[in-house]
Amino acid sequence: MIIVLLVTTMVSYAGGMHAGIPVQGVDGLGPATFLSPDSGWEAPALDDAGQPLGVVRVFVGRTQDAALAWVDDAARAIQAPLSPLVGIGDAALTTGPVIITRDGNVALCVTLAGGDARPLATVLLDAILDQPAAWPKPPVPRQDQGLTFFDADNAVALTVQGGHRPLGEPNGYVELPTQVVAWDAWGRAAAIQPAVLQP
Repeated sequence: MIIVLLVTTMVSYAGGMHAGIPVQGVDGLGPATFLSPDSGWEAPALDDAGQPLGVVRVFVGRTQDAALAWVDDAARAIQAPLSPLVGIGDAALTTGPVIITRDGNVALCVTLAGGDARPLATVLLDAILDQPAAWPKPPVPRQDQGLTFFDADNAVALTVQGGHRPLGEPNGYVELPTQVVAWDAWGRAAAIQPAVLQP
């Protein structure tokens, strides 16, 4: 039996710059997992009983072109062995288990194990906020007792790649990470490469 996956790609021309989609409190989403500044964040898609239905990925770019490139990459990643239906504009947001879309600098991909991704995609598009407009600041390294800590005002999460912490130390580093990313409440990422800053 051949299973055909219908992928709908929508490129919205509403445009504009947005703050993003809240990483907490959106109906139908579980807890967010922060990936990378280039990949964005993801969360499980949940049914009314809290059972997993699939996954949602969200990317908030500094520019609309960055979101458009993310949409292109997401469509290529899903399409590899398939010949999906590709549409442009609101008419493309039809029924199907996978929907990839964007509004300005915010891009998203809803992938369900089955069923219709449109209702959740619509919820996410409706959840896009325009304020606060200011992009978050990257984490700031701080030295304390021979360890390096990273402070990030208004961050809901910090993700760290590389580095080394002493046993039992949850936040201080003796060997600097290669990247530290601060994520704000709207899914925007601000990163630094501390190892590069080291003299």
